[in-house]
Amino acid sequence: MSTFDVLKEKINTERLQHEKYFQAYWCEVIKQYRKDNLIPGAIYKKNTIKKTNTKDNIKPDLLFCYDILYELENDPHAYPFYKYINSNYFNVTINQPIDLFTINLKLENNQYLNAEEFKKDIHLMFDNCFISNDDESDIYISGRELEDVFNKLWYIYQIEQKQENSN
Repeated sequence: MSTFDVLKEKINTERLQHEKYFQAYWCEVIKQYRKDNLIPGAIYKKNTIKKTNTKDNIKPDLLFCYDILYELENDPHAYPFYKYINSNYFNVTINQPIDLFTINLKLENNQYLNAEEFKKDIHLMFDNCFISNDDESDIYISGRELEDVFNKLWYIYQIEQKQENSN
């Protein structure tokens, strides 16, 4: 057996070992995701979780919330806010962690009674960001940028509401 054949056999053996390791690793990651992928504080009943939301079963005053959430999720600064990660950088405990993923689930499952509750959760997400991150950190700056986007969209929403009420 040549040196090349021995080396090739060692590489194949090592590759198979890593393949099994990564397969086990990703199985654990998926299990943990499924376990953690529940809305905190949500009460699950058969009628709570809906398969699809159509314009017929969405409260009219929450339609704009979907638009705002879509804009926020597609903003380049939104990445750190998709899923809450407890970094505990300043040893600060966040009592009510929330993220865009959870807000989206609450919106899709009709857990907001009105747009103000949606706004309250968005502001809670930003407040958590500002409390738990340094003023000069990238996440803090991204939070400020995303909050500006939200405030502009919310201002537009208020103007539209006033116009509809005056007509």
